Amino acid sequence: MKKNNTLKKVFWLLLILLLLFILLKVLVEVFKWFRADTIQISILVLLIVFFLWMMGRDSKL
Repeated sequence: MKKNNTLKKVFWLLLILLLLFILLKVLVEVFKWFRADTIQISILVLLIVFFLWMMGRDSKL
């Protein structure tokens, strides 16, 4: 039972990393169209901090 739970956590972690990778690719494409000014960069930083906080909160549970 414990092994199955660990595999599930690894699966979710890989899924989240894949989604973040896709998001990063999309953001790079967006930055090609629009010049990356300070507002867009700050929004990107906030998104990364939010994702890290969510992952940290999930690991505590």
